[in-house]
Amino acid sequence: MATSLPPLLLQKLQRRGIVPDEKKEEEVFAESYDQEDETKADTGKEKYRGGAPGCPNKHILFHVCNEYCFDHWQEGYPESRLSDRYLEQRKKMLRNYPLPEGWTEIYDSGMRRHYYWNQSTDEVCWLSPKHPKAVISESAPKIAREMWNLSSHKAEDNAEDEVTNKGRNRIERGKEGRRERENRHDRRNGMALAKRGRAAEDDSDEDSRPVAELTERDKLKRAKRKGIDPMDPSAYGEAPEGAWTTGLREDQEVKTGVDVTASGPLFQQRPYPAPGAILRRMHPDKYPPQ
Repeated sequence: MATSLPPLLLQKLQRRGIVPDEKKEEEVFAESYDQEDETKADTGKEKYRGGAPGCPNKHILFHVCNEYCFDHWQEGYPESRLSDRYLEQRKKMLRNYPLPEGWTEIYDSGMRRHYYWNQSTDEVCWLSPKHPKAVISESAPKIAREMWNLSSHKAEDNAEDEVTNKGRNRIERGKEGRRERENRHDRRNGMALAKRGRAAEDDSDEDSRPVAELTERDKLKRAKRKGIDPMDPSAYGEAPEGAWTTGLREDQEVKTGVDVTASGPLFQQRPYPAPGAILRRMHPDKYPPQ
């Protein structure tokens, strides 16, 4: 009826409280739906906290039920189809060893048998706790979840350690590569020095060899290696190395008659006798040679 009223009239009536506000009702309904969903989720978690109802692998410590277990095994084997022999044995055991206070019998549709659960300690047992062969322990799904959480934490720690180790290994590889390059450089320098040393030894050996042992071609090769001009006599003969003036007589040794002691212009150094040379020749007794 509220939806059939004009919008302005509907707003006035809602302000006066005559017509309830639809938005508030929707909010209240939404909150109630959320609470119901949370309650159902909590109930489902509590109901299936031991794994899928029909999964026969719940007793394995390393098994954690997933969606496949719920879809494939579903509700498991119904209790109504259990054999009479098993039911008779169960009744006889409970008659001889009744359950203590706080213990409850629960049917496991995955294992097709009953187990006994202590609500206060969350411990379970396949037989009555008073039975001589009874083994009381924590439930396998609970231990499996703890092991799963522990393994996931270890996997995260291992992943972090792996990242750290990769960074450390990258730094170590960089250092090793740098040391290898330095060693390679040192080896290259050492080989170059060794080559130069061997070349110097070869040169000294060649110098110490008699020239007659070398052919003309070998002599020219040696001269080229030493940087000697091929036209230099030392390149193909026994003459020592030298400049163009090597082997020429000095000016003092040449008997040109030039007075090298006289100073002044060049005409004073002409090949004339010295001032006292004539007197010494004319009177050798008075002017003995010095």
